[in-house]
Amino acid sequence: MPSTPLDSAQPADSCGEPTQTLTSAKQTHSLDRFSPVHDTPCEHVQPNTVARVSDELLEMLAEDRRINLKHHLVVDKLFKAYLLEKKNFANVLCCRSAVKGETEGVSLTPLEQQVVALKESISPHVILMVACGYRVKFYGSDSRAVSRRVGIMCIPGQPFEYSSFPYTRVDLYVHRLVAMGYHVGFADQESAAMRAADGLKSGLFTRSVSQLYSRGTLLPTERVTNGGGNGCGPGDASKVPAEESCAGAGEAEEGDGTGFSWPPPHAPPSSDAGASELFLCFIDAGCCGRMRGTNDADDAPTAARPPLSVVLVSFVTQRCLRFDVRGALELEDVTQRYDIAEVIVLAAESPSRARGGRDVPLQRTTACFLKALPKVYATALRQGLPLNFGPTANGEEDGKNVSVSGYVYAAGQSIDAAIEAYLKPYRLDQVYRSLCARGSSTEEALRENEEGAAAAAPPAHDGASTDARLRCLHLPGPTLRALDVFHSSVGLRGSLVGLLDHSVTPCGSRCLRRWLAAPLCERASIVARQEVLAYLMACKDDGQIEDLLHECARQGDVEAVVSKLYAERCQVVEFVRLLRMVRSVSVLAAQLCDREGDAGLSSSRPPPLLTQLLASVHGPAVARLLERHAALLRTTATTPLEYFTEGGRAVPDALLPHLKARQKAEAALQAELEAARKVLGLPGLEYRAICGTPFLLDVPACKCARVPSDWVVQTRTKTNVRYHTPIITEQHIALTAATERLSLAATAAWWQHQRDTVADVEVMRVLTGVVEAIASLDALRSLALVSQQPGYVMPALVALPECARQSTSASSPVVLTIRQGRHPILDRLLPHGYVSCDVQLRAGGAWLLTGPNMGGKSALMRMVGTFVVLAQIGCGVPADAAELPVFEGIYCRMGASDSILEGASTFLSEMDETSRILRAPQLPHSLVLMDELGRGTSSFDGAAVAAATLEYLLDRRATTVFVTHYCYLCDPYVAQRITGSGENEERRMDADEARDVTCYYMGFKESGPNPLAGHGMKPPLVFTYKPCRGVTPSSFGVAIGREAGLPSGVTDTASRLSAEAEQQHRVKQDLYEVRRFLSS
Repeated sequence: MPSTPLDSAQPADSCGEPTQTLTSAKQTHSLDRFSPVHDTPCEHVQPNTVARVSDELLEMLAEDRRINLKHHLVVDKLFKAYLLEKKNFANVLCCRSAVKGETEGVSLTPLEQQVVALKESISPHVILMVACGYRVKFYGSDSRAVSRRVGIMCIPGQPFEYSSFPYTRVDLYVHRLVAMGYHVGFADQESAAMRAADGLKSGLFTRSVSQLYSRGTLLPTERVTNGGGNGCGPGDASKVPAEESCAGAGEAEEGDGTGFSWPPPHAPPSSDAGASELFLCFIDAGCCGRMRGTNDADDAPTAARPPLSVVLVSFVTQRCLRFDVRGALELEDVTQRYDIAEVIVLAAESPSRARGGRDVPLQRTTACFLKALPKVYATALRQGLPLNFGPTANGEEDGKNVSVSGYVYAAGQSIDAAIEAYLKPYRLDQVYRSLCARGSSTEEALRENEEGAAAAAPPAHDGASTDARLRCLHLPGPTLRALDVFHSSVGLRGSLVGLLDHSVTPCGSRCLRRWLAAPLCERASIVARQEVLAYLMACKDDGQIEDLLHECARQGDVEAVVSKLYAERCQVVEFVRLLRMVRSVSVLAAQLCDREGDAGLSSSRPPPLLTQLLASVHGPAVARLLERHAALLRTTATTPLEYFTEGGRAVPDALLPHLKARQKAEAALQAELEAARKVLGLPGLEYRAICGTPFLLDVPACKCARVPSDWVVQTRTKTNVRYHTPIITEQHIALTAATERLSLAATAAWWQHQRDTVADVEVMRVLTGVVEAIASLDALRSLALVSQQPGYVMPALVALPECARQSTSASSPVVLTIRQGRHPILDRLLPHGYVSCDVQLRAGGAWLLTGPNMGGKSALMRMVGTFVVLAQIGCGVPADAAELPVFEGIYCRMGASDSILEGASTFLSEMDETSRILRAPQLPHSLVLMDELGRGTSSFDGAAVAAATLEYLLDRRATTVFVTHYCYLCDPYVAQRITGSGENEERRMDADEARDVTCYYMGFKESGPNPLAGHGMKPPLVFTYKPCRGVTPSSFGVAIGREAGLPSGVTDTASRLSAEAEQQHRVKQDLYEVRRFLSS
């Protein structure tokens, strides 16, 4: 940011830029060539974009001192082409066509031309922030959107409106806008001191968008400005330049310099930092055919569609996951399981465009890129994610924080190369390349961590199934949605993660979310977690684990700090805090592990899993790391400049010239002070800084007669006059420029230090291991806090034997048993809690559950699924007792949905989900939850599909809870014991028991006799919400309609018709039984 004393006091134009006075006849002549009198069509000059024309135009003006006559024709043509498209500024900045007469008489100032060029150099959906002195401005449609979202005033003006805020709040506003789902580009300006030192005391400041920011690329608590003059970071190749310099403008507008930066440079980090992994979801649409104008991918069946390549990248946790998606349901698996912050559609460049030869910017649209996908995928994204397509005039994006963008890559380019090219303006292309390079080793480390720390490993880097992936409970997207694992209709408090997350560190919260997305399915690993939970619930650690986690929480998001090292965005103070946190937790972990050597406290020894996690925190490798960075642990520096210039450390060679220049300027200023003392006869005279102006000579009025004539008065009072000598002015400029160059060199040296740290595999392995261990400890502590609540019990786990998985007839000895179980989420949210109930279901068998609407069938089914998820992450369940098999998958089909635009009815959506469940490879050792299958079509076809599906599940030995309103589906499975029953009924009962099918219905009571019972009306119902053995006598749909307020005439007629239909059905069933008996 420019320094105050160096700003020239020149008249400002409408955008805050001072207008330069022309003193050279040559300059006057050359600028006159750009006057509007040449507004005629220009041959051989094709109308171009404002960005390109203004780039070349302003570049010519920057070289005005060396311009000659042969350039005049070129400049004249450029300006004529620019005037032809002068009205395009409305399209660029205001996102609308120019109104008739709006551009008449409007002349863009050099700053406004620069802003238009900057805006055109980035994608239209990116909000542009432009540094103008001590203020940062938004222009056009960006100003309107930001004014609406963050509450700053939008000031109308010509040629476009604007809004502004103090420069010191850049970090705050970038983080706020990015959290809302916007992409932000910050155009910082060059240093005023460095310009003055180079002899450029006037002219337009150079501004460039050095980096773009978005939810997935802005790391937690990352600082946008570094306190230097330009704010640019490493990787100059990724800049989006607009380095125009033009005679005619400077910088005059300035704020009061007050305000605050976010986060404060030396304040302790916030404990409530975002705990999301912030995945970028790259979808390759090049192979789907939509960009070629065909709809074959939409019309083809799911199995015949070409796979959709999906790549998830998290720069917070340094994870890269790859999937081949076939169908909307598989895409829903991805969107439900992972916390996606951005969707980027990668589209292959069309051959016609490739042959055109025009260098058209690729990142120019948002919503149109979603149309490049087949409609089934685009609809799945719209339904599953709150998509934000950028700033709009009517606020369509409000409340939606998953941004959508796109990138067109060259034909034949790999998807990794396309992703690198997209990430280049965000300065993360090299990070992604290194992430891909170390992908295999990273996955291997995660698999080893799962065996020891019981942390679920993600899918392999190439998307193939691995042993680590098979050891996780498979939870498809519909299951995660049905069980409200991550989202619910009432927000986070109604989700399972909201119930369980009591973590104190962001990394612990992320770890718990990963565990919920992929619970374990190995009994030994689950029992290891249960042992740690029992140890923590008994407080055998004397609260030392709690102290360890709170010590880590005080240092902020340590996992994000490690990720910042990879991205070269880690501040000195953050790295020092990370090392001090490692030292502190290492001491605490060593104290806890010392218990193991005490023979008298054998009962309080940590479990093996806890011991292994603590060993990752205080082992020999950690000690070597701390010893190696002992100097950093002792430092008091908070900036790179302080770090490299403090005593006891060799100064890098790149800093020496600037350090000497600063020392020379300081010595010259001190010498000038000595000379001033002698001239004024004031041996006690010292420099003073008043109102931001440093190096002032505060001379008493009685001594002003001795002041030389070349001293310049800065300010005066009744008793004192403040002066600057010519040497002070010159050396102050030299000192400020040297300091800023020194700061930039120190920052570059700190980037190199981060690169060297990342290149050290041992250091990064230790830091990553410590963070992962702390995350696992925090997640285990959260589960322990939940499990020790009143009414919770640790479930007993039973592994499914291989014979039971493969057999199609023998009954399994494993039984899913729940005594007095309660749905954990409903039990917390409902005013009077959840009515407890018992469940006993043999593995490989089925519960056929009927009952009236609103009787609790779906809640009971969800309770069973939620218990399995809780048990297999190692957590307790709300019940008196529980014994659960260890499943390898949970599949849910519940709820109704349709899409008229897709041509998908409710029944088709049901069949699509059911088909996927029936084809699942883990079906014989999975839990299947079916809710009212077949209700989207006629009762006969729906009942037939439901019956056939149930038979298929029984043949595959899937453990099933089947909810239905088709009560006659229970007839083949009901064994009626009648005294003196014949041989046929006994044989039928034995066959039913072999199928392990049990019929239940949700209990109810009829409140009393109804005086209108003779007219077919049934008495009011009272639900007990407990399963009862048998089949419900009626669905009581009419009673539910009466409670909903249907007119009495409708309900009376419905009751009569229902009773008649039920009587006819019973007669038919009796005739069927008689016919069956006679035929036998």
